[in-house]
Amino acid sequence: MPFDGTVEPTEADCVLVFSADVPAYLFRLCGLNQVKLGSRQKDQPIGRAQHLVFAMLRREPNGTWAIVEPSPKFIEQLVTKS
Repeated sequence: MPFDGTVEPTEADCVLVFSADVPAYLFRLCGLNQVKLGSRQKDQPIGRAQHLVFAMLRREPNGTWAIVEPSPKFIEQLVTKS
């Protein structure tokens, strides 16, 4: 986890990651195995993946979500080998 937050499953075999630390953003991860759901602390693993599909979404002023390109630094924080 790049920050304290919550991991919830979706109907599409993916998870959503969100946090009060970054309330305007939502992260969708697909392709994970051994997923750890619920509250997670910064630096705790979310799961493992051979091929990870990742989307970062930002809440727009009208309440909808738009896909945005994450910074390389954020991706580095999110994806680590253990």
